[in-house]
Amino acid sequence: MDVFCEYIVTKKKDLLDYLLIFSVAVAAIIITYILMMLMIMFSPFSTIILFLIVGVWWGGVQLIKGRNIEYEYILTNNELDIDKIVAKSRRKRVCSVDFNHIELCASISDPDFLNVYNNHGEKTVKNFAGDLAANNAYFVDFSKDSQQVRVIFQPSKRMLEGIKKANMRFVNIKEGDL
Repeated sequence: MDVFCEYIVTKKKDLLDYLLIFSVAVAAIIITYILMMLMIMFSPFSTIILFLIVGVWWGGVQLIKGRNIEYEYILTNNELDIDKIVAKSRRKRVCSVDFNHIELCASISDPDFLNVYNNHGEKTVKNFAGDLAANNAYFVDFSKDSQQVRVIFQPSKRMLEGIKKANMRFVNIKEGDL
């Protein structure tokens, strides 16, 4: 029986995101003020300076829109593909996980696996969850190119059912998530 699920999670903005948005807005205002002063001083170049002002604001808006990040999880049989979607316009495949070759998959809030989750050692941790504080965040440990990798993601209930079917031995689903 084939399994196919898609699920999109929006990344929750953190303090760094809000700080960057604020910094970009303040920088755009300051640069606009400086360019307006230059436009008054060098009136023959006012058209060029006006285009620079428009460019500054366009660039600022693009930087701010770039903080709108979503992750799309696509489960096809036993393989999970994770795509990063930026500003609902740019998509990039960031990770693929084959659940036939994993070491462990469990909830980050499951008390039985809390010690394993907290002691990640020399694993490369990739966070593709929208909100780690949510109860439905899971981690999966696997090897890729002789490197230990941990991926954190937030699957839907239907996706958890498909993942459990892919590898019942190493997938541990928390009570109440199914």
